[in-house]
Amino acid sequence: DKSNISEALRRLGATESDNLLYRGVVFVEGPDDVSLLEAGFSHLFRRFKLKPSMGRSEVEKAAKLLQENEGTAAVSPSYFILDLDDEPTSITASKSVRVLQWRRRCLENYLIDLEILTKLLMDDEVTKNPLKNEGEVRRLLARLAMSQLRDVAIRTLYAENGFIGL
Repeated sequence: DKSNISEALRRLGATESDNLLYRGVVFVEGPDDVSLLEAGFSHLFRRFKLKPSMGRSEVEKAAKLLQENEGTAAVSPSYFILDLDDEPTSITASKSVRVLQWRRRCLENYLIDLEILTKLLMDDEVTKNPLKNEGEVRRLLARLAMSQLRDVAIRTLYAENGFIGL
C-alpha cells in the first residue's frame, strides 16, 4: 500500500514529492556516481533527480518493496543504476522499477577505456568543442597526464621525506 511505498522511498532517501517535481528519481550507489553522471550526461538527467543510496543491499531491498506494492497503489517508476561489483543483481525490471547494471565493475571503469573516452570527446552532444579524431584525443590525454606529473612527483617526494605542508 501507499505507506509501504513511502517507506521504500524513505529508505532510499527520496520523498513522494520527488516524483512530482521530477520526471523520475534515479538511484545510484554513491555520491561519486552522481557526480560522474551529472558531469558527463547532464543533458540526459536534467529532468531527473539523481540520488545516492546507502549501499547496494538497501537499494535491492527497497526496489523489491516497491515491486511488491506496485499492484496496490499507483507508483511512478523508480530507476536504479548499479555497479556490477562481480555480483549481478537479482532485481528485474517491472512497472515501478527500472534497472540498469553496468557491464563493468563500476562506472569509473568506463573512464579508463580509450575507445569510450575517444567517442565521448568527439561527440558534439557531450562536449561544446568536440575533437576531430583519435590522434587529437591521444595528444590531449598525454598533455593532461604530463601537466599533472610534476605535482604528483612533488607530493610523492614530500611524503617519502616526511615534509610538512602537503
